[in-house]
Amino acid sequence: MKRRTFLASAATLAGTAALAPPRLALADPSRIVVGTWGGAGAETLRKVVDGPLSAARGVEIIQDIGNGEARLTKLLVGRQSSRGTFDVAHLSDADHHVASLQNVLQQIDTASVPRSALVLQKLRSPDSIPFVYTVQAIIYNRDRVTEPPKSYADLWSPRWKDKIGFADQFHNQVITAAALAAGGSVSDFSAAPDKLRELKKLGARVYPSHEAIAAALNSGEIDVTISLASRAVFWARSGVPVGFALPSEGSTLLVYRAMVPLNARNAAGAWLYLDAMLTPEAQLGLAQTMACMPVVSDVELPPELAQFLPISAKDFDRFLLPDFAYLTSVRDRNLTFWQREFRA
Repeated sequence: MKRRTFLASAATLAGTAALAPPRLALADPSRIVVGTWGGAGAETLRKVVDGPLSAARGVEIIQDIGNGEARLTKLLVGRQSSRGTFDVAHLSDADHHVASLQNVLQQIDTASVPRSALVLQKLRSPDSIPFVYTVQAIIYNRDRVTEPPKSYADLWSPRWKDKIGFADQFHNQVITAAALAAGGSVSDFSAAPDKLRELKKLGARVYPSHEAIAAALNSGEIDVTISLASRAVFWARSGVPVGFALPSEGSTLLVYRAMVPLNARNAAGAWLYLDAMLTPEAQLGLAQTMACMPVVSDVELPPELAQFLPISAKDFDRFLLPDFAYLTSVRDRNLTFWQREFRA
């Protein structure tokens, strides 16, 4: 379910923008088409959302499996058609940002999706619902690190010389962390390059994949990295001795969202589906499978998952939303610096 965080800039996509089509007159009330990812997440949706909703409403739910990039492309390319590909589309928050800019999504209100009133305030959006979230965190080897870092700034200590590494595809998140460590923000990365040059002098490594990072943590080749809290849970479940720490500068959120295209064939069914995703049963099932946090105020993690994700309300208050407009503006510069200087 993990994939690259950012797509081509919205500016490029805007060149093809046109007036959004009117809401579809011809509906197919007998089925709901849901564009989503495959794997365990899709299977969990069948169990905790699709099955119960189908039984209660007598509607057929069809999963259109694919990656988020392809799903976003279908939304944008198909905007002129009165018969949309999806009734519900699942996207990362970065891809949702692009879709929202292109005005291809219906607005959401509590009359259509009653349980959206319980969504945590920071995660709310006028044209989507969140269904799980995770955060960027400091991941460390519990067997080798007795005093975990408390901040991103702590990673610039000589104690991590030659013992810190990052996944290549996580470069935007590492640059964000460097900016925060240097006193910047999610909207100001200007200090990040110099900060990362310092870290490179301490022997920071770049690995080709998240799997390679897990292997390096497991073997003791590195002791610490920056990744997602959910990924740390998956690694711990597989036997890698890792824990995670939430940096004092603030952890950046990654939110997975569900939305209804303007040209959905069954918008009424789509609203039912979104509401079903926010029920306690669905939230707990998705959180367990995806090692993520629920998004509504009346659901708490069960103890067996909470031990892996000890995230409090106070922690949540310090979580940071990415500035996607800013990230788009610096994307090329970030990638050039990462590839030609930091990774080289």
